[in-house]
Amino acid sequence: MIGVSQNNSFSFQMEISQLKELDFAIGLCSVQAELPTLLALTANGRLDPAAVVSHRVPLSAGRGAYQMFGTRSDRVCKVVLDPKL
Repeated sequence: MIGVSQNNSFSFQMEISQLKELDFAIGLCSVQAELPTLLALTANGRLDPAAVVSHRVPLSAGRGAYQMFGTRSDRVCKVVLDPKL
């Protein structure tokens, strides 16, 4: 599965992945459930999202930014794609 899913569950056949010797990584975050709290904390000054931004790149450099994030190179944490750069 690529991207962010709002499904609470999805089928994954662990036995088949083991037989095929597949590697996988997963991270779960319910963006729709967490966003109101995060926005309120940011608006109240209790959360500074800039603290996790390690790179700002022009929108045109998006492909390279995704590659950098995928390989975790250059000490990347979060990348902001800024169309004004």
